[in-house]
Amino acid sequence: MAALFALAPASFLPGFAARATVTTPRAGPAVAHLDSLSSLLSAVPSGFEFAVPPAPPKFSHALMEAVGAYILLSGACTFAPILKRKLGAKDPALAVLASVPSSRFGWLQADLRRPLPPLEELTSHPIGVRGGRTLYLCRACDALRFSTVERSADFSDFYGESVYVCSGLVTKAQEA
Repeated sequence: MAALFALAPASFLPGFAARATVTTPRAGPAVAHLDSLSSLLSAVPSGFEFAVPPAPPKFSHALMEAVGAYILLSGACTFAPILKRKLGAKDPALAVLASVPSSRFGWLQADLRRPLPPLEELTSHPIGVRGGRTLYLCRACDALRFSTVERSADFSDFYGESVYVCSGLVTKAQEA
């Protein structure tokens, strides 16, 4: 079109001397046409791979990460109280039991007409009588209900855990 415009005044105006100008169309900007992402990656020189954005993660990867996070959270919620109880601070009531005196009541004084229960079932098992009061064999969690508590070395060795000889069961009315 520029070539037409350059010749137009000479053809329409008689006596106008036109100069001959040669015009060439300008070249557009150089644009590389890439057909796919793989050709783009192959076009990146070595050492510049960090500049290429990573491919988006697949849904299955995100799903597995979510399932893994759920499993970790569930496990933490399940085992945290157990670990806290085993490794954490001791109950102040159990500190009281650490200072109780040792009992002289053992195997020779025990009334074993009824067999001793397994440790899991031991709550307050009647074990004998001393001074007209019934004695009970208890674990630490049950020993706090009694007014008189003594640690039994014989029965603690038998059960592998601190076991107490207790007497004088305190009722709810007596506590208040």
